[in-house]
Order: sequence, then structure tokens, then C-alpha cells
Amino acid sequence: MTNEEMYKMYQNGDTFQKIADVCGISKQAVHQRMVLYERKVYGIRGKRKQRLLIDKIVYKGIYEHFENNYDETISSMCKKVYGYATGNTDKFKSFITGEHDSHFKLEHIKRLCEVVGKPFEETFAER
Repeated sequence: MTNEEMYKMYQNGDTFQKIADVCGISKQAVHQRMVLYERKVYGIRGKRKQRLLIDKIVYKGIYEHFENNYDETISSMCKKVYGYATGNTDKFKSFITGEHDSHFKLEHIKRLCEVVGKPFEETFAER
């Protein structure tokens, strides 16, 4: 059974357990396939909240980077920019969404351009 067929069963109200019984796999495997299929079809990264945040990004280069790299999340990009894992990504989120003009160090801007793979002008062009 394809992921699309399983997703249609799920949309029709079947439980993960029922789909798993039909396919002969575990319900955890069904859940994983549903999540990956939904991400592929709808371009969603994990939670829908993440998708809403990505739609708010005001810089064209950064937005395109997220559109083209489904594996990338705000927190993983934040880790690449700062060089370490940070539990609080609020400052980074507010910077890329243009909510306020936060103080962002030049070294972090350079790293952000490296992560995106574009020069400053393309990374920070308004969309």
C-alpha cells in the first residue's frame, strides 16, 4: 500500500492501528509515514506553527532557503548561525520576520549568508 493510499484512509477517519493492521506494519510506522507524506505534499516542516512562521519571513533569500530545504527548521538554522544549540530562538525569529530591529552581530549575519548560500544582497532582499 502506498503512502498516498494510507493517507486517504487516515483522512477518511481510519485510525493508525486500523491502517497498520491492513498494511501489516506497526502503528508507529504508519504515523511516521503520515507525517512525512504530509510534509512532502503540503511543504510542512513538523508543526504547522513552523509553517506559519516561515510565511512571515521578510527576507527573500532566507525564505527561499526554507522553501528549498524541507529538513531545515528555525532552531536548526539558529544553531548553525550562532554555532551552538540555543533553547531560545525568539531573537532570531524576530530578526528574520522583521518584527523589530534587533541587534544582530555582523558575524552572525555573515554566518547566515553562508548557511543560505547567497551574498548579503540576495539574502536580505525584501520579498
